[in-house]
Amino acid sequence: MTSLHNSISSLQQDAAFDLAFRLRQPVPVKPKACVLLLHGVGGSEMNLADLAASMDPDTLVVLPRGPLEFASGQFGWFRVTFSASGPRIVAAEAEQSRQALIRFVGQLQTAYGIAPQNTLIAGFSQGGILSASVALSAPERVAGFAVLSGRILPELEPHLAKKAQLAHLRSFIAHGEYDSKLPVMWAQRSDQWLSNLGVAHAIHLYPIAHEISATMQADFLAWVSAQTPIETSIRLRYRALRSGVPQGTPITVLHIGANQTTIAAGTGEEPAATLQLAIGAEKTAADFFKHHPPTPAELENAIMAVEDEVTRARTLIANDSILVTTDAAIREIALIAGVPDQAELSLSLDVMERTFERLAQVTLGRPASSEGMPASAAFAATLLILREFMHHLQFSSITVKA
Repeated sequence: MTSLHNSISSLQQDAAFDLAFRLRQPVPVKPKACVLLLHGVGGSEMNLADLAASMDPDTLVVLPRGPLEFASGQFGWFRVTFSASGPRIVAAEAEQSRQALIRFVGQLQTAYGIAPQNTLIAGFSQGGILSASVALSAPERVAGFAVLSGRILPELEPHLAKKAQLAHLRSFIAHGEYDSKLPVMWAQRSDQWLSNLGVAHAIHLYPIAHEISATMQADFLAWVSAQTPIETSIRLRYRALRSGVPQGTPITVLHIGANQTTIAAGTGEEPAATLQLAIGAEKTAADFFKHHPPTPAELENAIMAVEDEVTRARTLIANDSILVTTDAAIREIALIAGVPDQAELSLSLDVMERTFERLAQVTLGRPASSEGMPASAAFAATLLILREFMHHLQFSSITVKA
């Protein structure tokens, strides 16, 4: 068995779910998002295994199997025949699959604790058709959808949600200009229909037939990455901080938020990698600091948990990368550490370690005011996260920009 197939689970057939499915492995413990990939007619869920394997490791990637079996190993969502006048579908089967998928998406969200705003549905050919059908009829279930060499069924019109309910959706339409199975006019019709519905979308046409090319796959993966709000935010920070840094120089952008810490790393105009860590300032304080100030034991427990999470970033960061942030909370740490206040300042690891030692003294009973430290638990958590990040990822300093 190939390494690609090793990255996909065995078929899951569970009475709690309307459809059989496979998962991209390893399955994230706390998925930040969910992407469903639907195969085309006459194929199987394994057809999109390479696409699944290419996605962000923090994303739950689900490969459902179509409910209809046409032959051994050949599945679909509805029967269809092709004639000179165009495709003719068994509308009742398409409707049954649409309803089953809507239920299935909800079942996944409940089982894995994923919100609709972090859920995308996409598919190839007939799978793309069903992706559009689900999103446009049940927009409360997903944040967006992608149609790869597919179309939007005219038969869907009676089931469309109201225009106002569709306003949050984002869509990706990709099609081959030489597609003889579903001619490119179907993509053009989808483009017009989505415009009329007020659905934000991008349309990409390629000099290919009825297939997924490497360029189409790359464009789709980039679109998926850009849909997560936190992902979009860290990418914008990266682009802004990249300005003025020579091409080829590696930088790592750090943002310690309330509920998660996000990083973006790369050497070009766009980050080569992004990652979300479950160690935000307020979350860490709430999880570990039951006393104010925290006790030495609480501080040590927090250090161990943060260290475990920070080490996930090791493989993403170049050894000579520059660490940069715009976080006001990190600027506050630098100023408390005695760094002169200016638009761009640098906080060294040594100075930051001495500041963390002042926090440790507070946990041992010294008044926070005597150490010049804020009494805020979130401040303590931010300092702890920064210290573990710089120490374990071997950054000698962090540049703080206004």
